[in-house]
Amino acid sequence: MIGRNDPCPCGSGQKYKKCCAGKSDVPVEQLVDEELERILSGVYDLVSDPKSAAEFDGYLRSWTNKLVEFFDEETIEVSVSEYFLFVAREDLWKRYLMKVLNSSMRSGTRSVVESWQAPIVLFGTVKAEQNDFLEIEENLGEKTYFLEIKDEMRFDIGSIVFGVVLPDDRNHPNGIKTVTSLLFVRQGSETIKENVVALAESSGLQQSKDFYKKHMLDIYKIIVEAVDNPLEDIIDNELSEAHRSVMDSLTGIFEMTRVDIEEQQLLKSVGVMYLLEEQPNFRKPNVVSAGMFQAGIDLGIISLSMTQADVAQLFDVSVGAMAKRAEEIAEFAIESLEQQKGISRGPRVVRSVGTYPLLTERVNWEMSVKLSRKHFDTLEAMQTYMTLTMNEPFQPKGEMEQAQTFIYDAYEADNNQVRYELAEKALRLDPENPDVYLIRAERTEIDHEAEHLYKTAIEYAESRYEAVDENPWGLVTNRPYMRALFAYGVWLFNKKRYDEAGRVFNDLLEMNPDDNQGARYLAISSYIETEDFEAAEIILDEYEENSETDAAYLYLRWYLEACMSEGESVNLDWMFEEAMEENPFVAEMLDSDDSRPLYPKRLDCDSGSFSEAMYIMSLLH
Repeated sequence: MIGRNDPCPCGSGQKYKKCCAGKSDVPVEQLVDEELERILSGVYDLVSDPKSAAEFDGYLRSWTNKLVEFFDEETIEVSVSEYFLFVAREDLWKRYLMKVLNSSMRSGTRSVVESWQAPIVLFGTVKAEQNDFLEIEENLGEKTYFLEIKDEMRFDIGSIVFGVVLPDDRNHPNGIKTVTSLLFVRQGSETIKENVVALAESSGLQQSKDFYKKHMLDIYKIIVEAVDNPLEDIIDNELSEAHRSVMDSLTGIFEMTRVDIEEQQLLKSVGVMYLLEEQPNFRKPNVVSAGMFQAGIDLGIISLSMTQADVAQLFDVSVGAMAKRAEEIAEFAIESLEQQKGISRGPRVVRSVGTYPLLTERVNWEMSVKLSRKHFDTLEAMQTYMTLTMNEPFQPKGEMEQAQTFIYDAYEADNNQVRYELAEKALRLDPENPDVYLIRAERTEIDHEAEHLYKTAIEYAESRYEAVDENPWGLVTNRPYMRALFAYGVWLFNKKRYDEAGRVFNDLLEMNPDDNQGARYLAISSYIETEDFEAAEIILDEYEENSETDAAYLYLRWYLEACMSEGESVNLDWMFEEAMEENPFVAEMLDSDDSRPLYPKRLDCDSGSFSEAMYIMSLLH
């Protein structure tokens, strides 16, 4: 029998009473894991040490300036901390490990920590999944590593993996352990790999650690730039020539019809995924693209009312051939969505949210202006003109067009000061441009001034609004008015003036039931906060169809149930579990004491992603 004052048999060097006494039911492996995590977390105290804090802050500012558009501040700080401690100042990590190894610890812990003296920057590709491990092959070396799969991991075979890891051979030869997190990227993976390899070759740095020390931020930029436009990147780099011709045909029809931009992107994503995974054979690309278009109508992706005969005529194909391909594509899309359930495979559809215009609006506006300057006798003449001029640089004519060009430049600017200066240029040319006042409103911190500016924007935009029988969002010149209303509603929402905000968002939904702006979720949240639960329920019911996997919808449904029942409903557990399956990050954020983020100006978020969770949290006040 082991005495309480005897050495602990686990090998820690401590007395049994201060170590494993009372823990006999806990496996030694678990105790080692816990000890390793404590050791890892302890190193992060070094970034706040006065001796290294200034240097760390310099890196943090530099990285934040380059990545803030793509990552939240916490993610950037974690990435900089890993780079600083394990790459740029690896000496700090090694000195820390020496102190750790001079202290008492379990023998199992010590053997792992001793192997940690050479951290690994992993830039690799997921090659296979086997026996609960990912096989990851280096892209800038010849080694293959094995990473244990955790529940929260989201990956695809072929994904790029990037981050700092440590050796851990306990469960697999050449095993590795994540330091805090790893970046898994499937979109544009081939382009990312090619660009990083090219950068490594041109750098002249023979040692990989030296390369990462100098270019780790550059690699992050390569990754986010590839992911920022993943669909076009995949079309250009991963589709065969025959498959690209299908997408070209589909895009050509989009340019002839009034299909909403968001609907176009969704259907193109489904089409690209179908071409990549099914690799269909065909003689006429138009038949496949017509099938995609018809499948989009059948699945509710495209909101146009067209018969199969209309679609076949549009693409100049037979109804029978087109209908057969449409059924095949629709079936593929449904099966793919069912299989994904939180794990992205192939091209992903990105939800764009925020008060700023979509980046595609500018292209639509420029083409709309070009067409307004011409008169066409036939649809064919218009299509020919669009094809010939779509890639020509847009040349504004007159002060109003030049002002709107400055406005789009302002919205796309990375720097706030540049944005404000461009808005002022637009003001001098067009004093009644509504977007000028929206940009001015975001600059002031005085509430009554901001509200006056929002109302001025709405007034000027309404004077330019054109009522139409169909969706007013489809007319690009109407969007500044709808944007001004939406931005004002968001401002009211952020100021907790929920009653007024709810009315603004409800007006937008009546104007545009298709809700291209995402006003329904802000309306629901506003009504919940004012305890108008019936109004919130009505909107939830109206948009229930096709929302079964929409995390924002599911969390708001749970939130409404919780508020209505004051937390007593028996449905809360299963409703929360359904929401959590679609985005587990929200559940983690709800448990934290952090303040809720404000509704974003512009944010692209994949289903189940951290950025989507930030968006959802902005709704849950």
